[in-house]
Amino acid sequence: MQVGVVLLALRKRSHVVEWNAMSILADKRCILVGTAELSRTISEHRRTMRALRLFLLACLAVGSAACPDLVVTPTPDHAIARGIPTFQANDEWYYRMRWAEPKTAVDLLTATPTRERINRYIHWTPAGEEALGSTQTLMWAVERSDGGRGVGFTGGHWHRNWAVDDFRRLVLNAIAWTAKVDVPDGGVVSEPITERQLNENLDPKKTMVHVALPSEADLTQPSAEPVEFRWPGKR
Repeated sequence: MQVGVVLLALRKRSHVVEWNAMSILADKRCILVGTAELSRTISEHRRTMRALRLFLLACLAVGSAACPDLVVTPTPDHAIARGIPTFQANDEWYYRMRWAEPKTAVDLLTATPTRERINRYIHWTPAGEEALGSTQTLMWAVERSDGGRGVGFTGGHWHRNWAVDDFRRLVLNAIAWTAKVDVPDGGVVSEPITERQLNENLDPKKTMVHVALPSEADLTQPSAEPVEFRWPGKR
């Protein structure tokens, strides 16, 4: 029986529990689908970075990675891409990963950030600026020497994107592939997500914001004005 684990890293407080679990899983060599959000809060802990490199052969580092809102049109070429010739999604994509050397990860989704394609700056770093105009990895797959598999995905920040059929299929394909289940030729099919479903089981907040379905407007936002460098902990 194959075992798969999905870690969705959305809150800083939850990461300690998740990474402790990863240490246990490492001993059992279970199969891991890596985080759907490689956020800054993950990279603030050295232990977490070691765990990520163990499972995903990559991690994100504060002050190096950049995460602008960026519309991407990836064209992956892998079993995980079955049924997904291409798609568009506006998300808070992180790039400039730190890779284990030598890099053995296989790129699944790539994009080329440019000033014209960035519609919001969140964390912005010199390394992010240096990478403008060059191909960046947004999703990758690894097959480790112990037989385990892992997938890293830096999207998943904007909740509405789970209603994009191919966005959802891509992640479902990744879960199947990581657990060594054959990915169907047309990809893993799921039922369409409704706006009502998008707004179910949301974490409570002081001000709850209704989540609308994705629209063409998400993909046609104007370019953002450049900003000064900024990232958590910057002095």
